[in-house]
Amino acid sequence: MTEALPLTADDFPKVFHAIHGHPPFPWQARLAAQVARERIWPDALDLPTGSGKTAALDIALFHLALEADRGADRTAPVRVAFVVDRRIIVDAAFERAKKIADALATADPTGPKPLDRMAGALRGLSGDGPPLVVQALRGGLPREADWARTPAQPTILCSTVDQVGSRLLFRGYGVSDSMKPIHAGLLGADCLLLLDEAHLAAPFAQTLAWVGQYRGRPWTEVRAAPWRVVTLAEPTFKIDIARAAAEGCAKLAPDYDFGGRQLLNYTRAEMRAINREGLSCGGPSAVRRLAVYSVLAHESDLKDPKTPSPDSILARPVFNCLDVAQVKFLKNLREATATSPDHAEEIGNALFASWRRRDRFTTFRWDAAEDRRHAYRFKAPTSDPVRTQAGANRLAAVGLAALPGAAVERRGRIHFLNLGTELAPGQGGRFVTWPIWGRPASLATIQALLGHPTLGAAEPRHDVLRRLGVVGVHRARRIAVGKYFNFTRAEAL
Repeated sequence: MTEALPLTADDFPKVFHAIHGHPPFPWQARLAAQVARERIWPDALDLPTGSGKTAALDIALFHLALEADRGADRTAPVRVAFVVDRRIIVDAAFERAKKIADALATADPTGPKPLDRMAGALRGLSGDGPPLVVQALRGGLPREADWARTPAQPTILCSTVDQVGSRLLFRGYGVSDSMKPIHAGLLGADCLLLLDEAHLAAPFAQTLAWVGQYRGRPWTEVRAAPWRVVTLAEPTFKIDIARAAAEGCAKLAPDYDFGGRQLLNYTRAEMRAINREGLSCGGPSAVRRLAVYSVLAHESDLKDPKTPSPDSILARPVFNCLDVAQVKFLKNLREATATSPDHAEEIGNALFASWRRRDRFTTFRWDAAEDRRHAYRFKAPTSDPVRTQAGANRLAAVGLAALPGAAVERRGRIHFLNLGTELAPGQGGRFVTWPIWGRPASLATIQALLGHPTLGAAEPRHDVLRRLGVVGVHRARRIAVGKYFNFTRAEAL
């Protein structure tokens, strides 16, 4: 009796045909060959709806079978979680997974066919269990079977975001307290997470990115079990947005030319001239007028009683929130808005990736990570280079002109506050609250949302905001650190 040949990457089309009765699409065969060759999955699969994205389950399981005998050197996770925030897709993926499991269960693990050899390789991992266990995790289903019986069991989970997310964070719905850490461990190690419709689950994608970061050094001293997140989305979704944002910022960049002026020392007469220029032409200088207006009070605003010159004007709240040492604000604003289409990747990292803060770039002390207190450091941080997220600062600088403001009287004094902000009684300083909307919106709509009165309340009315398309609300507080100002880390309300 001759020994059966080992499973190879070239066997994938035969295995696929044996299970589904037809050959794989060309892209599916290419992806299987790539994963087998490189021994790692790409970060994202940009595939349109209807292209057969659920075949990623077949590829992941085939990759596991190829590496089943590698022991500690195995890079293919033993569990595959197909996660999507639509129940109908969860059910469709589960039906496909059951079809794969049934085919493997009836295969002869000692037979010569590629499917037989794949089943034999998977049984080598599961021991006395079946070659594959599949389970659907979503609301409206009876309590699932014991898929968490052993960490060595090859498993496919088809789940909604809330079910996998809650388990990963030790808060599994319907899971006993004694089993919560087990479910978290099974999903947080030796697991491949395929996140479909990733653009509908951006917060969960960000959570997974942080989990991935905490699984590596310096947070662990041992080599972690294989773990990978692959997003499945419409073609070039993220890069399209990043490129459009970079192109838009590049168009606005020339309008942030303040004629070489570095300081916020405009007079009323100069402000009137800027206003007249912008209103008369309606062109690029109108944007320049907005850029100046966003940090300076309007000519009709009250004079600062502490200002000796009657010709001076007040700084708007954006400037008031800055570090007092940043007197060259217009110079910094000009540098931060000097954007070109080549900065698309930089902006994309700010929008869609976990912030690494590795860039040497103009800073405004708007990021809580820039709060470098001497008491927290072994040596004085004064001379340390400030690292920041350049793409985020570019977008924030351009977005200043969109912040609406008003003069508000508090305790007998006039304060210029951005609408949607409020003094924080008993806490010191101000807090800033902003909404997160789920769909693209016009500038006028965004300004209306930013200025909605409920944002200034201690507890914003989420029912009101939801009717306006708002999907989340965040809040940060301006704090004084010695002679400097900074912001606390934003919290979701």
